[in-house]
Amino acid sequence: GPTEDIYLVPVKWATFRLLAGQPIYIDFMAIPYRDVDVIDWYQRFNLANWFYKGETEPCAALEEFASAGGVTRIALPPGHPAVDCPGLDLLYQDGSFQLYSLQP
Repeated sequence: GPTEDIYLVPVKWATFRLLAGQPIYIDFMAIPYRDVDVIDWYQRFNLANWFYKGETEPCAALEEFASAGGVTRIALPPGHPAVDCPGLDLLYQDGSFQLYSLQP
């Protein structure tokens, strides 16, 4: 069957995973126990945090999220520089965010 979508959402969206019932790239509240898993979690947290703060090159970051992180859906606030990147298809939008399909 089709693969399950993985969502990239702002790290402060602590309840998204529970309310949407969908897997997310990084869950700030779900810190793993094993040392290697904590390192991976911390790297994912930093990448997502920098991306949403505009501290990364947005199109390169999207490619990394898609290829290494398996991200297939991304929530962006209005006006985020990544909205102009290739490979994004708008699925939904309201006044707070836009949801895109992300093609690797």
